Amino acid sequence: MTIKWAQKAESAWYKTLQKINDDFGYHSAFKFRKETTAAIKQLKKFPKSGHHEDLLACADKEYRGLLFSEYNKMIYYIAEAEGAIHIDDIWDTRREPKNQANETIENQ
Repeated sequence: MTIKWAQKAESAWYKTLQKINDDFGYHSAFKFRKETTAAIKQLKKFPKSGHHEDLLACADKEYRGLLFSEYNKMIYYIAEAEGAIHIDDIWDTRREPKNQANETIENQ
């Protein structure tokens, strides 16, 4: 399976990385990148390892969420026909999940 990042997800990931680097330093940013890489490897090997996102059940895709760092979750869906995993968003688990779900649905 290949991994495809939506522009919004890629932007959210990069902003998070920058914030971690600015607030906590290089080593914390490096740890975040390492956790992301580990999650991507896990998704490639076990695409259904993330749990179903019930808040996105009204969407036309079967969204899943995979916690990959202390406060971040990848929101993704599997496109079997393409042989791809689409990472649609990155959620900050400290924020209200319903608001983030609404933002994800609006940006489809």
